[in-house]
Amino acid sequence: MGDVLAYEKTILEFRHSLPDISFLKIKWEIYSLEVNTFLQIPQTDHAMKLLRRSRYCIILESEWNWAEQNEYAGQLNNRDLSINLITPASYFAVVLYLYIHQNTIREHLLDTINILIMDTLEEPMNITSIIDTVISQISIYHPELDEVQLTDLILNRIRHFLYHGILEIANE
Repeated sequence: MGDVLAYEKTILEFRHSLPDISFLKIKWEIYSLEVNTFLQIPQTDHAMKLLRRSRYCIILESEWNWAEQNEYAGQLNNRDLSINLITPASYFAVVLYLYIHQNTIREHLLDTINILIMDTLEEPMNITSIIDTVISQISIYHPELDEVQLTDLILNRIRHFLYHGILEIANE
């Protein structure tokens, strides 16, 4: 029970840490224009642009999966969270973020590749470096994986995170 209480407490603290709604509306207009423009240019033109974790996201770690529905992350609402009460503890990482397009807070359960991307972005980094770092970490354990397919997968995850506000373009 302590795990879910700590999880929910962190969500509440995150909600209270967010800026005022009028600021977020202005932020959304700027963010939306910036990201949509960025996502439309060819990969070769944005490969060196610096990215960072959004100021409006945090990583929650827990021993059970408490993440709520998020249709964009494939998390459906037919999950029975009471299963957590009878299963052994494990490791789960969830990114809690402000989905600035709808001004709502969302939870995105992270898989291994997403965790590696988020861990890589402790400091701003360009897309090429992010991809290279994640591939080098995965290749240690799975050298047989096709690097071209892996690059495409990582790039799609980065683009998804950018669109949803989990990552942002580091202009400052």
